[in-house]
Amino acid sequence: MVKRKGTQLLLLAGVGVLLVTLSTMWLYWNDIVAWYQFQKRFESLGLNEQGYPEYRHRQSKIVLVHVPSGSFLMGSPDGEKGRKSRESPQHEVELSSFLIAKTEVTQEQWVRVMGSNPSDFQGDTLPVVDISWDDCQEFCKLTGLNLPTEAQWEYACRAGTTTPYHTGDKESDLAKIGWYVNNAKNRTHTVGEKPPNAWGLHDMHGNVFEWCEDLYNSSFYSMKEATKKDPLCITGRGTRVVRDGLYSEPARICRAASRRGSLRSNRDGDTGFRPTFRFSD
Repeated sequence: MVKRKGTQLLLLAGVGVLLVTLSTMWLYWNDIVAWYQFQKRFESLGLNEQGYPEYRHRQSKIVLVHVPSGSFLMGSPDGEKGRKSRESPQHEVELSSFLIAKTEVTQEQWVRVMGSNPSDFQGDTLPVVDISWDDCQEFCKLTGLNLPTEAQWEYACRAGTTTPYHTGDKESDLAKIGWYVNNAKNRTHTVGEKPPNAWGLHDMHGNVFEWCEDLYNSSFYSMKEATKKDPLCITGRGTRVVRDGLYSEPARICRAASRRGSLRSNRDGDTGFRPTFRFSD
């Protein structure tokens, strides 16, 4: 009788544990699914030299850096050399954490996903160019990645700094970290050759322009939507934001706050991209 009662208690305890486990799984089911999907898409590479986690996207082999959440001043101050009115007013932006590619997407990575190479300057380790915003969207659809928002891009570029370049405010320092008109010899260069910023991201100043998700609106910074958490501009006339600067442009175009628009259908030899991965809420 005692043995039978003990068996019943064990069964009840087991059922209780099972119910608690199932309840917990139900409560966190979305998180469990998100974690599983993340593991399918990415492999962990540990911390980079700057101390931030890196992940390799299994399909494309793109390496992305985990950028922490935080706030920053977006845009340029009135006294910044080379600034344009479309970079004002400066405004505080709060961003959730995200992954962003540590370099511009290379031609090898593009071909791995898309099957062909449209670039003018050919080379596996050169940034892919001659791609439209719509081409980037197709790439992202196939990989589960995204184009960065304009705010994400500038936040990642600055990496905690407030100066025109992540090295400071001297144009003479740009040659150490970026390819621009004074050192690029009018062509693109292998990604990642220049030293990274404080988060481990390369070529954030120069080499090629980079597509962003946002519609381009020169007055967006004056709008209420610009100060919302994780802002995205959805008002404009069909042009999309490009950032970064260019191998054939002067230093002022390579500043962290520099911004311009390009028709979404343009396929220029000076424009590539670096994708992001956005975590679910």
